[in-house]
Amino acid sequence: MYTPQEILGAAKAILPVLPKLLDEPTANQLQAQLNTYLAAQDIAKIWETLEQTPQTQHWRDKFFEAKELNKSRSVSQLAGNSQLGGDMVAQPSGLIYACPHCDYRDVIFLLGMDPDPCPDHPDAVLHRV
Repeated sequence: MYTPQEILGAAKAILPVLPKLLDEPTANQLQAQLNTYLAAQDIAKIWETLEQTPQTQHWRDKFFEAKELNKSRSVSQLAGNSQLGGDMVAQPSGLIYACPHCDYRDVIFLLGMDPDPCPDHPDAVLHRV
């Protein structure tokens, strides 16, 4: 599982992207909830809020996946593994892509990654939000 600090970090990171992930009323509601729970540092309620929609669950999972990838790359560099001159440590991007046929959203946390296809419309071309 994740530490309280990691969950707090995820909550702070998702706040500005909620309007791109969700419709306006839902985004406003979740932003208000997260702000309240962040002020109280209520980790359980923050986690529940991140579980409320498929979009926030997907975003949260990719957020932690990207953090793990960055952490493992940093550790391998510290361990002395050399990289090619052109390789760079993954950079956070925060790009969001949307399916034109439904409310599916996919976030790209690391530059160079492609968005995951929509599970309901795998042939749809996702557009940047």
